[in-house]
Amino acid sequence: MTPLSFEWAWRPDYFVFMGLLYVALAIIGIGVVYTILKTWLDLNREEVLPEIHERKNYSKY
Repeated sequence: MTPLSFEWAWRPDYFVFMGLLYVALAIIGIGVVYTILKTWLDLNREEVLPEIHERKNYSKY
């Protein structure tokens, strides 16, 4: 329901309800964009990870 739809009423309760809806959608959208960007930046980083000490004994087991 938007101001362009025929059911829209210019009343304060519509503004509050739709405002909270758009705030919630914006928070979810910002979180998704942040997660995608952070993942993409971490994948492109060329960091050498240290060897895990416990893995050296795998052949022994």
